[in-house]
Amino acid sequence: MGFDGTDVVNSYAIGFIDGLRQKLEQQSTALMVVVPQDVQDKYAELSRNFRTVKSTVTVSRLDRNAYEQGQSDGRTALNGRRLGAASGAKEAS
Repeated sequence: MGFDGTDVVNSYAIGFIDGLRQKLEQQSTALMVVVPQDVQDKYAELSRNFRTVKSTVTVSRLDRNAYEQGQSDGRTALNGRRLGAASGAKEAS
């Protein structure tokens, strides 16, 4: 019995997000973002009334192939990209 199209899409999406998360966690271990106090204060003021929303993706059956392809694509999604590079701009060699 085959997989439902939604299950394949969701399996891929979950894999992609997991792969991307893994890659970003590897990269972020060496980085530390310093947020100025005035930015922290303003965010605290603006976010005072924010609510927390928990969202989940339901997959009745995980398509292992779609998940693994998504995970692989997620890990490589940021390859060759640099912060601040304009869209379509060529990087200097």
